[in-house]
Amino acid sequence: MKQPRIRFINIMELLSVTMIPMALTFYLMQPIGIGWDEPSYILSGIRYLEWFRNLSLESFSPVHINQYWNINHEHPPLAKLGFGLFHVLFNNQLGLLDSARFFNCFLYGLFNLGLFIFLDSLYSKNTARLTILILQCFPRFLTYTHTAMLDFPVAFLWLAMTCTYFMTTKNAKYFIHSCLFYGALHLTKFTGAMAVFPAFIWGLFYEPLKTLKKIFLLLLFGFMLFMALWPWFYHDTTQKLNNYFLNKYARVSLFQKKFHPENAYEKLPSGIPVYYLGRIYQKDHSSIPWHYTPVLFLTSLPSGILFFFTIGLLSGIHNRKKDPFMFLCVVNVICLAVVMMLPVFPKYAGIRFLLPLYPFAAILSTTGMKTCYSWSASPAKRFALFLLAVFFACNFLPVVKYRDSLSNYYNAAAGGIKGAVKTGLPINDADLSFSPEIIQYINDHLRENGKITLTPTSPYVRQLYQDLALFRPDIRIVETPDEADWIILFYAREFFDETLRDLFRESTPVYKKEVQGVTLCQIYERTVVRTNKDIPSGKEK
Repeated sequence: MKQPRIRFINIMELLSVTMIPMALTFYLMQPIGIGWDEPSYILSGIRYLEWFRNLSLESFSPVHINQYWNINHEHPPLAKLGFGLFHVLFNNQLGLLDSARFFNCFLYGLFNLGLFIFLDSLYSKNTARLTILILQCFPRFLTYTHTAMLDFPVAFLWLAMTCTYFMTTKNAKYFIHSCLFYGALHLTKFTGAMAVFPAFIWGLFYEPLKTLKKIFLLLLFGFMLFMALWPWFYHDTTQKLNNYFLNKYARVSLFQKKFHPENAYEKLPSGIPVYYLGRIYQKDHSSIPWHYTPVLFLTSLPSGILFFFTIGLLSGIHNRKKDPFMFLCVVNVICLAVVMMLPVFPKYAGIRFLLPLYPFAAILSTTGMKTCYSWSASPAKRFALFLLAVFFACNFLPVVKYRDSLSNYYNAAAGGIKGAVKTGLPINDADLSFSPEIIQYINDHLRENGKITLTPTSPYVRQLYQDLALFRPDIRIVETPDEADWIILFYAREFFDETLRDLFRESTPVYKKEVQGVTLCQIYERTVVRTNKDIPSGKEK
């Protein structure tokens, strides 16, 4: 009787580990505004899926390939196909945006399940439980688990590839799994290809000769899968490959203007400005200080977790011979952070690019907790467990309290959002702070047949807001402030032009959205400069 009961408890725990995080991300995604890239990713995913649904010999012709796969061909298709698939499955129940976003929510449930099973088999159930709990306390990480973006799938596959690569040291059969995950990384986003570098560096410490062979096969198989499963390259292969890699080269090369002044991608780096320490870097990303990457990452971890992460990092280095997997986590954190600090690497959307670091940070934080717990005297063990429960309650609080502004989270080391503003750190992912209460205010107060514009943002985002019919039927979203009655301004300083900067500094809004006393979104009347300070405000303290 005891064995079936234990099996039942284990099954229920696995279901909880999967379903609760999935439900959490679904709950968190409701107030989040539309990200810049989401419309193009969702639309392209739907289009790619149509090609598979109408598959025939004619589908492989140049005309059909171009017709279906040309849209957003700058990025690989795997995650976008997931958005398209979930749109088909759940559009009637959830609508266009939420159905596509639900793909990453579902993936996040699988992510927690896989990580739990792996850590349970390698260490213990308590290690697995602590790591899963810590992950739910990472506001910045959770932001991208419930938006239709490519970065969380990269983090998911990066960890899966790393864990299976580690398992090849115990059983060679796992190498094929590692190759499949690495190929999937290639098919998700270009930055995912970097996952091979930490594996290579780590392997040199433990099995240098085998590592060279493994890495060569990983690179070969990854590229073969990339070519075989992306139909865009079936025709004009050489030219398209050249354009694809030239696009990436143009984003990172310091010498593009010298060697490739004629290419169409030359202006890409200067097209995405970066706001850091009160200064806007637009034309030359190589001038951004090297500490941009570590500062944003370390100030985005809750303070208590940051403490344990530091101990875990040092412990992983100290015990590299006893615990090779923990050292592999350390190598991943250091390797990606160092690459991101290099002047040749683009720094825009720094937190998004750093997303693969968070799972390793959670694992190392668990190690830090276990290390501190081992220092406790026996009588203090129970009290330590009580403190641990309080710790998780406190660190989880920002996730629930500021669920419509997770991408703006900063810890106590940065002074919270207020401190980040004073320091000059970026606090808004352009249009991710457009909560339902703002939509409600517009519907309740804008004149009949009124026109609004959302800025700074992309035309695709404005169009998607219009298509989702979130506003009254008579309200129309227009492209420029000159056409609008009301201007919805997001607090994204790096994208402000002179007009928007003056509007933010000198005009009084009719409504504003605040979190911890920091304005994230404001509504202005275009033709009236208000002086009444007693304006409606959506405040959170």
